[in-house]
Amino acid sequence: MIALLMIVLNLGNLFGLLGSESGQVGEIAVECRPDAIVVVCAVGDLDEGRLRQLLESGEIVEFTYQIEHQVQRRMWFDVNLGEYQIQKILSYNPLARQYLARRLAVDEATEERIFPDFHEAFYWLTSLQVRLPRLPDPEPAGREYLRVRVVQQKSRFLLLIPREMSTPWQKVAVKCP
Repeated sequence: MIALLMIVLNLGNLFGLLGSESGQVGEIAVECRPDAIVVVCAVGDLDEGRLRQLLESGEIVEFTYQIEHQVQRRMWFDVNLGEYQIQKILSYNPLARQYLARRLAVDEATEERIFPDFHEAFYWLTSLQVRLPRLPDPEPAGREYLRVRVVQQKSRFLLLIPREMSTPWQKVAVKCP
């Protein structure tokens, strides 16, 4: 009975890294290249102390950066040029006192890194630079845009239901020649 009470009390502590008050996607920079679009963004106002506490208590923190590349239409739904997801997973190894990081993305090799310092691991988790393919001549020039958000999944409730929070979608225009 006491173990069940501890689990219920701990469930409330898992949320809070992303939400209405903290953890928003900051400024999104878009750079156009002949064959690709480079997107750079970061999650700002994230509580470093709370993240460190979660990691050191044994939680695995997973951020999924979701990017939608679209073209705006006037009379119908927008045209979807592509959807991209980049997962960043961070955990802590207390015996080695190291932060273990893994980045997963479709059509990319899995990147695994080890950080001895929390601040380096925090920067890696909360920032993103990704290269998206550029399609030749999207429909109407000048109405191309990206939508970006970050979804945080920290655990599963009853081993089945994912528990996650997300930032609101941020929209940025793509102005390529």
